[in-house]
Amino acid sequence: FPRRCDLDGQLQARLLEHMMT
Repeated sequence: FPRRCDLDGQLQARLLEHMMT
């Protein structure tokens, strides 16, 4: 599996923070 989990995780975290803010 490519290192997409890291990127996906960071992107999701940012999106979640944006939505939560």
